[in-house]
Amino acid sequence: MSEASDLYSSSLYEENIPNNLTYPLSDIDPQLFSPELSFSQQSNGSTPNPEFRQPLIIPSSLERVGPKRVKQYVLYKAMNRQDFIEWWIQTQHGGELNKLNTEEKEKVKWDGDGLSSDVWQHFHQVAHKNTGEPKVMCKRCGKILNHPHSSGHGTNAMKRHWEKTEACNKASTTNQVTLSGFLQKQVS
Repeated sequence: MSEASDLYSSSLYEENIPNNLTYPLSDIDPQLFSPELSFSQQSNGSTPNPEFRQPLIIPSSLERVGPKRVKQYVLYKAMNRQDFIEWWIQTQHGGELNKLNTEEKEKVKWDGDGLSSDVWQHFHQVAHKNTGEPKVMCKRCGKILNHPHSSGHGTNAMKRHWEKTEACNKASTTNQVTLSGFLQKQVS
């Protein structure tokens, strides 16, 4: 192996390089040394991106909820109304409504006049923890639906879900069986 390395030593190639090699710097295009960077290589420096929002801190007085133990939503409760509204207005969705005129701000009513239908007793009002998008969550099965005040469709989707969705009705009987079994064990 040493014979092959002697034949191809770097000294064979170094002989051919002239020692007095100079380049006229004034003739060189400066863009050759500072090429235009692709988008992924560019750096914004300290300029903030308006699309980027840091995650909001959810006050400890507010409860996070969600289906299947994934707590992606913040629960609205009347007793924490002030904390909820202050947090919600800082979210993307709440902030957009805050910029609009007063009539549009009142479109999402977290409590009060817009909750007269009986179906509201079966749903929680929630907002997505990152975007603040208003939703409703079924108390029986945990299904997330669009908030009727933000979608403009009223409570019909909530009624259909509550009355006719097989998975929701099945969750009701499963919860009752589990609860009755638990109570029977406690009594005996």
